[in-house]
Amino acid sequence: MSLHEIRNKESEIKRRIKKAREESRVLLEEAQKKATRIKEQAQSAGEQMGKSESEKILAKTKSETEQAIEQAKQQADDFISQKRKTMDEEVKWAMDIILGRDTEERGK
Repeated sequence: MSLHEIRNKESEIKRRIKKAREESRVLLEEAQKKATRIKEQAQSAGEQMGKSESEKILAKTKSETEQAIEQAKQQADDFISQKRKTMDEEVKWAMDIILGRDTEERGK
């Protein structure tokens, strides 16, 4: 092999190496871009899932709170109704005493 042929082979090998490096660089850039997109998509999906789960928890908590409030209102209404009835009876009894009516019938 002559010196000229060796230099041609050397130049050809250098071109192939340069081309391979360039292709590798392009592939690496594409892989990095793809990895970044996947990471962003995963982050977005995670945020959506977290938001969705938070909304479910908030809805459940709101529903439970509304039920507790409704139950408390009903208990308060029942208590007030019971106390009004008792108070009406006590007022009648007090009026009977004041007016000198027979109070022995109260217990009956």
